[in-house]
Amino acid sequence: MAKKKTFSERLKSIPWFYRIYFAVFAVLFILLFVGLSVLSNVLRDYEASLPIHRAEAAFERYFAGGDFTELVRFSHAEVSRWENEDDVAAMIAQAAEGKTLSFYEVSSAENEAKYAVVATEPQEEEEPAETTGVQVSVPTYKLATMTFQQNKEPDEWGFYSYELVDISLDLTGNQKAAARIPSEYQLYVNGIAVPKEEHVEEEASPLNEFLPEGVTGITYYSYEFSGLCQPAVLTCADASGNAIEMAEEEGVSTAPIRYSEELKERYSDYVLKGAKAYAAWMQADGSINDVAPYFDTSSQFYRNTRANPGMWVIDHDSYTFENVSAEDFYAYDDNTFSCHITMTQVLKKYGKQDYHDYLNMTFFLRKVNGQFKIYDRMIDKGETK
Repeated sequence: MAKKKTFSERLKSIPWFYRIYFAVFAVLFILLFVGLSVLSNVLRDYEASLPIHRAEAAFERYFAGGDFTELVRFSHAEVSRWENEDDVAAMIAQAAEGKTLSFYEVSSAENEAKYAVVATEPQEEEEPAETTGVQVSVPTYKLATMTFQQNKEPDEWGFYSYELVDISLDLTGNQKAAARIPSEYQLYVNGIAVPKEEHVEEEASPLNEFLPEGVTGITYYSYEFSGLCQPAVLTCADASGNAIEMAEEEGVSTAPIRYSEELKERYSDYVLKGAKAYAAWMQADGSINDVAPYFDTSSQFYRNTRANPGMWVIDHDSYTFENVSAEDFYAYDDNTFSCHITMTQVLKKYGKQDYHDYLNMTFFLRKVNGQFKIYDRMIDKGETK
């Protein structure tokens, strides 16, 4: 039986030509494998260094998810002091709602690349147009611009990659708000107090013309706000911190002055008696002595009333009062207040139709010897006299 050859013996039996041939082949195979591996790494790094891939990653991170809070923080978007980052993010979400977001390259320089992010309205499916070659314009809105800059240092293969350095928003807040409130009130925008010196206009109440010297009247401050991302919530409080309900009309939020229920309860009947005595005297009924107890007899208003020439007197036999009301009692200080009086004086004449005299005025009262007396009045729109 022949002895079995070892591997070393079999290897020695192979001719040298084939030994060299297979050795070269193995070396070439290894070199090819290593070369392909290196080439793959080089191509991968080259591909990764292109700005388009960084743009894709940035788009997915900041836009595609629909949550734009991180985008606002990265972009360092200018936020109004009356709002916060969530308001800016909500504005972007509203602009993108129902639209398709995409991006495209807008410029490319040696060291910089810019990509625009746009929102496109969905295109409605319509019947094919009979005329061929007609292009349908689809509304597109630009949301932002992403800027990438080339790194200063190359990677191990000598490629310069790009990094996201800025996202500038193309959206700006277009919401506005305005308010008109008494000057002593504190205005708040989204819960943030507005310094009173930031009012843009001030307007004195016409009632102020009837106040005694040294008495502070009513002044209204107007405020304006623009560039807001969301509709503003305007609130206000009086000097004591009590919330005042605001109403909006033609884009302006207003707040009424706070009237005194205490004065109304205490002096309503008193003022109405004086108003009725005044109205009767002006129609040549009653006596000036009926008026005097309610009036400041040292005032010019009383002197004018006492000298009533009777030029407004309507011929009548009797009279009554209807729809009598005293409202809007406002204290300017401890010694001065005003109130609004409305009533209808019905003048009756036998055989004739009743005549309705509508009184609509503001009475002003001040303390005289410790008692409030009527010292002036302002005729409001609607009085027939």
